Amino acid sequence: MVKETDDYTIIAIHNHPTSSVPSLSDLISAKEKKYKYGIAAGHDGSIYKYSVMGDLNEATADGGLDLLERAKYISDEEERSTMLDRALSILKDSEVEMEVL
Repeated sequence: MVKETDDYTIIAIHNHPTSSVPSLSDLISAKEKKYKYGIAAGHDGSIYKYSVMGDLNEATADGGLDLLERAKYISDEEERSTMLDRALSILKDSEVEMEVL
């Protein structure tokens, strides 16, 4: 079905039972299959919406995803917000648009 559908029209939705952030494999899949965007929903209520906007810089994206995952465990709200902003900026630099809903 994915191969027969126009590029950038499919929205991929899947769960992350451990409530982890999207993986690098999720981003690579979105790029290769030309998804409009992907959504990963965690069992803790976390929801991530992502799309790959160009040539994915995998190394930079992986670092941004790691920082995004670590931000979840920071109890200080201001520090968590700062780390989240930094992670999203790094992801954007790697050609990934990510929203934490």
